[in-house]
Amino acid sequence: MKKISTLFFVSFAGLISLHAEIISHVQIGDLYYNLDTDAQTAEVTYKERFPENDSMIVANIPSSVEYNAQTYPVTGIGEYAFNSCMNLTTVTIPNTVTTIGNAAFFLCRSLKSISIPNSVVNIGNSVFSSCDSLPIINNIRYADTYLVEAIDKTLLSYTIQEGTRWIGNSAFSWCENMTSIIIPDGIISIGSYAFNCTNLTSINIPNTVTDIEEYAFSHCRSLASISVPNSVTNIGKFAFESCRSLNEPIYNTHIFAFLPTSYSGAYSIPEGIEYIAGGAFNACMNLTSITIPNSVTNIGDQAFGYCRSITSFSIPNSVTYIGNDAFWSCDGLTEPVYNAHVFAYLPPSYLDTAYTIPEGIESIAGSAFMYSEQLTSVTLPNSLTYIGENAFFYCKLTSITIPKNVTYIGVSAFNRCDSLTSVTCLAAIPPTMGYDYSMNISVFGGKYPDGYHMTLYVPAESIDLYKAADQWKDFNPIIGIDAPEEHEAVENTSVLPAASTTKLLHNGQILIRRADRTFTLTGTEVK
Repeated sequence: MKKISTLFFVSFAGLISLHAEIISHVQIGDLYYNLDTDAQTAEVTYKERFPENDSMIVANIPSSVEYNAQTYPVTGIGEYAFNSCMNLTTVTIPNTVTTIGNAAFFLCRSLKSISIPNSVVNIGNSVFSSCDSLPIINNIRYADTYLVEAIDKTLLSYTIQEGTRWIGNSAFSWCENMTSIIIPDGIISIGSYAFNCTNLTSINIPNTVTDIEEYAFSHCRSLASISVPNSVTNIGKFAFESCRSLNEPIYNTHIFAFLPTSYSGAYSIPEGIEYIAGGAFNACMNLTSITIPNSVTNIGDQAFGYCRSITSFSIPNSVTYIGNDAFWSCDGLTEPVYNAHVFAYLPPSYLDTAYTIPEGIESIAGSAFMYSEQLTSVTLPNSLTYIGENAFFYCKLTSITIPKNVTYIGVSAFNRCDSLTSVTCLAAIPPTMGYDYSMNISVFGGKYPDGYHMTLYVPAESIDLYKAADQWKDFNPIIGIDAPEEHEAVENTSVLPAASTTKLLHNGQILIRRADRTFTLTGTEVK
């Protein structure tokens, strides 16, 4: 479960940490650490992917460690850090630690005692799964202030003990008989899938809660009403999915979370809302139009998926972030959806083979052009800095030029673009490339043993950087482009000569030189 201390993603710079210097898996004393030399912080980690450290019984995590005459405060426990430490019984965490990663203590079957300081604001998923020796109080297992899971899943009601701060992911999943639960003040976070309880009829969320994770109340089909306090600053996607008995919108002063799928007609989001949660309007098949106030800055994943009766959509320029698949299967839309900052969606009704994204656009939302199989050419603006995951998945692009200001490209952005034969990236520093380690998927999809069978053109002065950068180095061949002297464009009066040519880079644009003449890629001569 994640605790987000700000409302949502406020900028793409905040989403992406570029070129951090990490010294990995350094042994200091009995533990291993990842050392961030930029932030000068340490994170507890593992020696191997799934450690077999049966000798460790007690882990006293220090507040700081020394390495090469530098002091590193210990601020995190990384994912899998103590995974499968079968004999570990006791863990002490200092109040310098703010994050605990996914599955950090997974399968620590002997773990009986752990202290979680109030400094911790972010706890991942499955952190204490299969920690069978943790104490049980009133049929609920706890790891200090963290509620791990209900033990007897047949009960009609539960009472969470005072002092609990976290309700873990899937804590009450499959408690199908439960109709009520008492949540005390002091709870700050409700984890993903926490209440997958089909007979839960009511629940009171205290105003100490700041975080409700994705799918937290999904499939609570008997839940007739719920109030989200204004203390909540994050609501994950589909938090109220398939809550069929809810017949009123759910929102607080910051976040719009849910519109019943039975809603019909037009709807106006209240003024003051800053974030539309992922899936908030998903499958509202009879929603015909929606008005978004200028206070909205972020739109979550699949926020308007399957809203098939909406025929037009206006996004205010206050919106600077739009999540993945935000308009997936909105078949009634006939025009591209974008504002001054974000390109969000190209509808399937667009049949031209080429598209030019307007100048000024800074980001392309995830899946914006996904399955636009008619597209063979897309022109990206020089203002672009971010390309979302799956952005051009399954397009028939034959080449693509990535502008010089792009710093990040999401996983699978150009996956299954099987007609792609060349990529030109004009960025002096190779953009960071997303990667899905669980599925082994990269930005450009699968590659051959000798690399991607497509040509990569990059600035000549940066060719060594690209040959060393993750994923970029897999292109074969990688060719540098020289920067020519200044030219000014004139009207297109000729076609590109067929004789041998040289590619050049000039002011973020690829030019082609033949003898004493220079052309753009479309054949426009420049002088």
